[in-house]
Amino acid sequence: MKIAFIFSVWSTGNRPLNFNEFFSSSRGATGSDLGIAMVASECAKLGHDVSLYTSYTDPATKPATWQGVKLYNISECNESNTSEYDVLITWSDPNPFFSLSKKPLRVVYQMINDFMCYSAGFNDVVDLWFTVSEGLQQHLMSQPTAPPANKWGAVIPLG
Repeated sequence: MKIAFIFSVWSTGNRPLNFNEFFSSSRGATGSDLGIAMVASECAKLGHDVSLYTSYTDPATKPATWQGVKLYNISECNESNTSEYDVLITWSDPNPFFSLSKKPLRVVYQMINDFMCYSAGFNDVVDLWFTVSEGLQQHLMSQPTAPPANKWGAVIPLG
């Protein structure tokens, strides 16, 4: 399966990642940084063709791959090159899907506890939502702007 993980500038908190020193960088790594990087790496270990689109501290010196994951700058994530994937997965941010191909399955792995920061119409650009716990999923499903029940997948815990 060909999978693209999308970790937007919003997701990095405007703090670009450094995959030359991912575990030792003075920037440090948040739980979201570690989560998306490790899930992408584990998918690659399972034999999937995995890419990660995000912002990097120095795009000119970023490695081409990290732990089997192809690395691309977030600016390269567009409708034409995302149509080649089977699945697009964002980390708690459906907003990139507004400008990407509708052909692949579009998945949000939701880590935050509401939908307040998403653009209007976000439910229309996401095919499937996953969370890390049953409690979070139940909380999210009770929100007034929650996606319909048929768009929720299984709970996938980290770790």
